[in-house]
Amino acid sequence: MNRIYEQNIEISSSQVQNFFESRFNKDDILASVMLRNAQSANIAHLRDGKENTLLHSLIDAQKKYTILDIGSASGRFAGHLKNNIQSYTGIDFAVSYIEAAKELYKNEDAIEFYQMSASELDKSILDKKYDLIIITGLCIYLNDNDLIKLFTDLNDLLAPQSHIYLRESISVIDKRLTLKDFPSEELETEYNAIYRTPKEYEELIAQYLPKANILQSDFMLTEETGARKETNQKHWFLEYKSNS
Repeated sequence: MNRIYEQNIEISSSQVQNFFESRFNKDDILASVMLRNAQSANIAHLRDGKENTLLHSLIDAQKKYTILDIGSASGRFAGHLKNNIQSYTGIDFAVSYIEAAKELYKNEDAIEFYQMSASELDKSILDKKYDLIIITGLCIYLNDNDLIKLFTDLNDLLAPQSHIYLRESISVIDKRLTLKDFPSEELETEYNAIYRTPKEYEELIAQYLPKANILQSDFMLTEETGARKETNQKHWFLEYKSNS
């Protein structure tokens, strides 16, 4: 069975990692990480432009942020937020994207990248308190236990007054949809992903990020930018408040 509804089925992390490594395209990195082929590459750039505008509307334009980008790929947010960076750390499990990011930003002292899994954060490297954490297009590839661990770990990484920008592909049919070894014609390969409902994400936030409040949330995609019958994307902008 390739399309699994409601059941909490695990996907293979190694298959997901191999999938992204195999998709790397240095001629259009953005399209490759956003799962667009040559025919639909423009959608990736439309989505990126909309997300850039949204993020700038959410943050303080006058502030310099200590930023952690989890699932950074080649570091597009480092470029988008260049005027708001005090320091930026990007991590991703895909070596090809991290190598590309290091080359792209090699002359930027405040920007650094590390190959690292979101489910195994190295806190000897991530040794700052971050006042903006960005997580986009990542949770869909994490099994429940790994996602719970990630959200729990964030509590040790967030500054006392900080924010989280979370954007994820979600199910819009009121039940979880898992694609397991799904033969995708568009991607020309088997695909693995977990489309949780917005309610599932909000319950996880409430349980594992109890000091975070949702300031804003909305759907992201239109028909023009790839909304589907069963799936869309949604963002949450969280305010995290802690006394420690």
